[in-house]
Amino acid sequence: VILIIILGIISVIISISISDINSTRLNSAARRLASDIRYAQQLAMTKQIRHGIVFTVPNTYTVIQENDPNPDTPARNPAGGGNLIVDYNSDPQLQGVTISAPSFCVGAICTQTLEFNSLGVPTDAAGTPLTSGSVILSYSGNSKTLTVIPNTGKLTY
Repeated sequence: VILIIILGIISVIISISISDINSTRLNSAARRLASDIRYAQQLAMTKQIRHGIVFTVPNTYTVIQENDPNPDTPARNPAGGGNLIVDYNSDPQLQGVTISAPSFCVGAICTQTLEFNSLGVPTDAAGTPLTSGSVILSYSGNSKTLTVIPNTGKLTY
């Protein structure tokens, strides 16, 4: 009887720990994406050149800058240099997180690209201010929706 009680307690502790790990991984991915979206917005305002994020479902996104004649050039990663391309499958701490339904809309026309103009306003690739925008991150049956508020670019999740 005591052995059964001890096994029951251990199984509860293990299930709580696994749930915490799943939640932590999803929250970490959401915070990383939110940080990169804010970074793109900051770059657009400080450099006065459109910057944004291109999502490639199910695992990757790239922070971009609009340079003539090379549009959608990957931005420089401030942490270590190189291109700012995030692949959840290549990061052991975020492995298994998926990106779905990136939808950044002007009216009924939606794309998988979020850009910011020089004022920090979220726009489509043509520079038209968004009317709505969101992306869903998922991991192990849980999901988080990051929403970009039109006009300000404020993020909620």
